[in-house]
Amino acid sequence: MVSGLKSEQVFKMAARVSSTLSKEMASSSEDSASEDPINIAKGREANLKEPEKAEFARTRKVQRNQAGGKKTVRGQKDPNVSAYQRVRENRNEFLSVTSKNMLRCDACKETISKKKSIVRKHMNSVKHNDAKRAIQNSKKRDQSLLTFLRRKDEEDNPKGETLPEDMRL
Repeated sequence: MVSGLKSEQVFKMAARVSSTLSKEMASSSEDSASEDPINIAKGREANLKEPEKAEFARTRKVQRNQAGGKKTVRGQKDPNVSAYQRVRENRNEFLSVTSKNMLRCDACKETISKKKSIVRKHMNSVKHNDAKRAIQNSKKRDQSLLTFLRRKDEEDNPKGETLPEDMRL
């Protein structure tokens, strides 16, 4: 251990060191307790009470949704409507049903959704209206096969170049 010192002296020194350490620890815990603002206020004999609650906080009623309210959701599609029903709803719009139960616009030559809003937007589109007008004009022009053949024959072959009409097949 320590050379030249007696064992009694070593024990006395150790006792002094331990007593000073315990005093320092006790004073540090007292300091931390005394640094608390509430303890400082109590030490100065301050009158501390809980704050009073405001009256309007108790009387105010929080609004909430009614339990039996009407529930509506925008944009829901009707899953039970078939493509055939959409064709029947829009008879003069050149719609048809494909083999995969899809809705097809024959005027625009494209498949469209069965959703009612999509069909309505497509019917009001410029592309569809132009294609519909073109089909109607071609139908008027080619109403019967005979008038079409006569016109085509007159354009291609003037009179006298081909067989008479009664001899044609």
